[in-house]
Amino acid sequence: MDGVIKSAKRVFEVLEYFRDVRRPLAVREISAHCRYPLSSTAVLLKDMATLGYLNYDREIKAYFPTMQIAVLGDWVLESLVAHSEVQALAENVSRQCGETVIVGVQNDVFVHYAHVIPGQYQVRFFTPVGSRRALCLSGIGWAILSVQPDAVILKLVLQTIQRLGRSARAISEEYVMGEVERTRRQGYALSQGMVTRDATVIAMPLRLPDLYGRIGIGVGGPSERVDAKIPRIVEIMQRCIDEAKMAFPAPATL
Repeated sequence: MDGVIKSAKRVFEVLEYFRDVRRPLAVREISAHCRYPLSSTAVLLKDMATLGYLNYDREIKAYFPTMQIAVLGDWVLESLVAHSEVQALAENVSRQCGETVIVGVQNDVFVHYAHVIPGQYQVRFFTPVGSRRALCLSGIGWAILSVQPDAVILKLVLQTIQRLGRSARAISEEYVMGEVERTRRQGYALSQGMVTRDATVIAMPLRLPDLYGRIGIGVGGPSERVDAKIPRIVEIMQRCIDEAKMAFPAPATL
C-alpha cells in the first residue's frame, strides 16, 4: 500500500464506506471514519461531486453516490457472460438438462446472476438476470466457496453477517462450512428450497483465468421434478464442464 497514491486510495476508501453503510454521509462522518483531515475530506468529496460521482443534498448536508458509480462496472459481468466458452457451456447444459441454467459471478459477499437460460418446461424455475444472492446462503455460492481456502471463507462469513445484519440470522460458520464440505465431498452443491420455496438448484464451480473472477454454474427447477433426476443432472454438468476444460482438480485439503 505504501506505493499507492494517497488521493486515489482515499477515493476508493470513501466508495467502499458508502458500500458498507448504504446511506447518505456527511463530511464529518467520512472524515472521522477514514481518519482524514476534515478540510481534505471536504475538498475530496466536492471534487467527486463535480465529476458526477457523488450528489450533495443541501437539506441534510450529506453526500450519496450517483448512478454513474453503479454503471461503471456493468460491463464486467457482461464480459464474463460474453466469454464464448462460458456461453457454449451454459447452452450445452441447458440443451441436455432442459431445466433453467444460471451462471453466477462472485461480487463481494454476493453471487450475481450474470446469465440465465430459461428451462424448456412449462412449469420452470425463474430468476431474472441481475438477481443476487448471499454467497453463504445459495447453491451457486457454496459451489464458488468450495474452491477457496477455509480462511477466506470464514472471513466472507463474518463480512456477510456484518453486511446483512438481521437478515443473516441463518448464517453461521458451522452452517456454511458444513455446506462447503458437503460440496467438496460430493462434487456439487445442492440447494433445496433455500432461496426459492419448492425449487432445487444443483451447482458447480467453473475454473477460468483469474481475470474472470470466481464463477459457478447452476441448474434449477421445481423440486418435485428435479429431485428425481439429480444424479442425471450431475452427470451431464460434470461431463459438459470436463469437455469445456473448466473443471477444478480434485479438492485437496484447504
